[in-house]
Amino acid sequence: MENKKVALVTGASGIIGPGICSTLRKAGWIVAAADRTLEEFEQTARYRGPVDADDFFEADLSDGPSVECLVAEVEERLGSLSLLVNNAAVGQLFDGIGNVKRSDYERLISVNLLAPFFLTQAALPSLQKNSGSVVMISSVLAEMPKPNSTLYGVSKSALEKQTEFLAHDLIKQGVRVNAIRVGCVRGGAFLREHLKDLPPEESQKIYEEVMKVHLADVVGEGEIPLVGRPEDVGNAVRFLSSPEARMVNGCVLPVDSGFAYRENERQLLSKRTEQSSEMVAKLLNRNQDGASVIR
Repeated sequence: MENKKVALVTGASGIIGPGICSTLRKAGWIVAAADRTLEEFEQTARYRGPVDADDFFEADLSDGPSVECLVAEVEERLGSLSLLVNNAAVGQLFDGIGNVKRSDYERLISVNLLAPFFLTQAALPSLQKNSGSVVMISSVLAEMPKPNSTLYGVSKSALEKQTEFLAHDLIKQGVRVNAIRVGCVRGGAFLREHLKDLPPEESQKIYEEVMKVHLADVVGEGEIPLVGRPEDVGNAVRFLSSPEARMVNGCVLPVDSGFAYRENERQLLSKRTEQSSEMVAKLLNRNQDGASVIR
């Protein structure tokens, strides 16, 4: 392990995190996968398979002390960091700003903006020693307002600006800081709460059935899909953290298949999501014997 580089990926059990972890491990990295609780990894494994990482860590990134302890714990168990991937985010949507509580906004900003800064701060001594880098995971919503996504969009827009300023501050310390602006990625975030308590076989079956409908016909122009894979983001992380990207600093790299310019396909995807939600309700409907209708 001493000859290999260590990467910390936050939000590692979510939609994008597993793809980042698996891509980095294939590239020879030692991967520390972190999320709010270890149970999050178990839930993901139920319908998408185990997250590919060398070790697993739990940390509530809305809590300052947890943020400070995470880097120390990873380095104690795996070694000093050469890469920090700030992927964790609260993606909660609110039905109008009138329904937003101050505590909701504070938690979202804590996870989406403050945690990436203070994790970078905590990892800085190791990143400087190892000529490492930081990758922030942003979203197309940083520049594309969407109904009920004000808080999330604002946090991601600020994260991109934070990336630029951190890159400027850390350039003389040999640490590069970049961001990836992610579009639509296959994963079915809307399914997670529905599937987390079901047996693995049932969870996997529902997941695959719904994904077929969710992504049907959302292919886009030519051979370029509108909906990407988590590994597409992972490949971008791998590049930005590699020697080949040594001249790339303070960059926001779009990995979104031209999302902003494909209005018809975005509308189709939105329609598919509505249909998928209806399908989930039907698949989860139980008969009088308590068995799922898809058994």
